[in-house]
Amino acid sequence: MTVGHLLQPLALGGAQGYRAGGGNGQGRQADREKWITTGQSLPYPPTGPSGRTDAMPTPSEHTRLSLEGRLGEHARTAWPQLEQLHVRHRGAFACVEAELADSEQVELMRLRYTGAVGRWGFALYYAGSDRYEDSLLPTGGPTGTPAEALECACRLHLAAPGI
Repeated sequence: MTVGHLLQPLALGGAQGYRAGGGNGQGRQADREKWITTGQSLPYPPTGPSGRTDAMPTPSEHTRLSLEGRLGEHARTAWPQLEQLHVRHRGAFACVEAELADSEQVELMRLRYTGAVGRWGFALYYAGSDRYEDSLLPTGGPTGTPAEALECACRLHLAAPGI
C-alpha cells in the first residue's frame, strides 16, 4: 500500500479566502508545488481587476426576491406597525429600511449574503454614526436567518430609536 493514495484534497468549503501559509510568504511556495494526488495547483478564489480576492458571493435574482418575500412576511406577522419594508441590493449586501405608519423611514440593518440562502451576515444601522456595524445576533453568532436579523433590528430600532 502506498502512502500517496491515502492523501485526499481538503474541501475548503467555508474558507473562501484561504491561502496556504496565512500571508507569511509560504503561500508562494505552495503555489509552486502541486498536490501529490491530483496534480493540480491549490484552489484559490478568483481575483478581481484590482488583484484583490473577489471571493464574496453575490445572491441570484431569485435569492434576492426570496429574501424580500421572507422579510416582508415576517414583518407583516411580527411587526404590524411597519407599513412596508424597502430592501436595496448592492453586490452581496441587502440594506433593509422600514417605513412606519406615519411615512417615516427608518434604516434597520444590512444583510450580507454568505452563499447559503438561510444564513446571512448581520450588521445594525447606527443613526448616530450614519453607518452599519457588524453585530452579533441574540443567538450569539454573526450570521443567522433573515427573520432573526429583522427581529433583532426591529427590537432595537423601534424600542430605542436613537441608536
